[in-house]
Amino acid sequence: MATYTEAGYNADDMENIFDTSARILAGWWQVIPPNADNGWRQQEVQLVREWHRREQYSANLHPAVRKAMRMSRPNDWQELLLQWPHSADTDPTRLAYTQNERKGESNLQTITSLGKYLRMHFANLPDHAIRDLVAAHGATGCKFVYTTDDMIGHLHRGPKSCMVWDSYKDEDADYDSHPYSCYDPKYGWHMAVRIEGGQTVGRALCIDGKRGKYWVRSYKATAGYSPSDEMLEAWLVEQGYDKQSAYNNGEKLRYLAASGDDFLAPYIDGDTKGVVVNRSEGYLAIEEHEPEFECNSTGGSASPVEGQECEDCGDHIGDGDGYWVGYHEDRHVCESCRENNYVGGEGRSGNTYYFDSEYAVEDGDGNYYHRSHLADCNMVYLHDEEDTVISIDDAVCVDGVWYEWDDDRVCTPEDTNHESKLKDDCWQCAATDNWYFDTECVEVGGDKYHPDDVPETTE
Repeated sequence: MATYTEAGYNADDMENIFDTSARILAGWWQVIPPNADNGWRQQEVQLVREWHRREQYSANLHPAVRKAMRMSRPNDWQELLLQWPHSADTDPTRLAYTQNERKGESNLQTITSLGKYLRMHFANLPDHAIRDLVAAHGATGCKFVYTTDDMIGHLHRGPKSCMVWDSYKDEDADYDSHPYSCYDPKYGWHMAVRIEGGQTVGRALCIDGKRGKYWVRSYKATAGYSPSDEMLEAWLVEQGYDKQSAYNNGEKLRYLAASGDDFLAPYIDGDTKGVVVNRSEGYLAIEEHEPEFECNSTGGSASPVEGQECEDCGDHIGDGDGYWVGYHEDRHVCESCRENNYVGGEGRSGNTYYFDSEYAVEDGDGNYYHRSHLADCNMVYLHDEEDTVISIDDAVCVDGVWYEWDDDRVCTPEDTNHESKLKDDCWQCAATDNWYFDTECVEVGGDKYHPDDVPETTE
């Protein structure tokens, strides 16, 4: 139920013009600043329309009309102002307005439905927006209840649903044994109800969760199936609540032990019915992806979800979920353990699989390798970077230590049959720039030369 706003419409300007014009029509007191002859004083502006002052002082502008004016530009704001629509005294769900000057002076108002009036003055307002305004401002008897007893009481006195059990319609019934008691108010659960003639005709289970206030399903009393209560839902939107398709992951419910390892569980409305159980701390938590149980029964019990236990931490793994790790992929772990304890990379025999992150080493580009099987992956350690590896194709070996092939500290001497050496262990011919390792140099003028490249000199 998102609030509609007309594109490009400046509601603040419209409301300011409207309210200023209303004060002018009715007359108001203005403060006159002091001058040399007098101090501060008030002066009343001359009245333009006495009857309009009477209407403004007797009733506020109808809140649905004001809200509509915040959403969309009225067809004719001057006509809307003169009619001064407000709640009808005889029926608060209907609207009264003054049709013209003559009827205003005669103090005669016309009563109509809110929806008809909004359609008459707001041509650009969509039908769904008008419907929501009518529902919200036509709702009477709406309120919240915040105790378990009140929630279950309205549950059994109100619209039909799968959680209404005839055995609990007695006011002396033990509500602690009712699965609806799982919706413990200490976790933010409460109920919105709509009451007419002393009867609960609408209800919606609500929660004030970590990500805001919302509800998933509402019920309206009818002779048969209970549809959504649009009036109550519109009222909830007015209170700052949103409607969602499911309750959020992590929302908690009270854990109520039953016989053996069983526990009470309500039928959870919405798309997510899965929960995980924390018996030690006494709660259920709604879980969409890896639930242990499904709360999809009207009998007060939960159905186990087929799956396995994580071989690392023992948590439940839903059927089809989890990860197989190890070289033989023979160990099944949950997503959390996989993220925290394993990495995917190359290892034994150059194969790719998940292995213990304790043995992982990275190549600098985000690729991981098993440190015990680097040779299988054609990877080597750089000599001065213990936790970084490099492809053997991009490296050279100097006396059993690996360097990058373009490392400035490494050269390939002309006299070592293409065996790389460190430059610090070699010398460079000044004539050819070639490097030598075993050959003796000839020094001339402080420079080193290969015997075949010594320059000619004059005695």
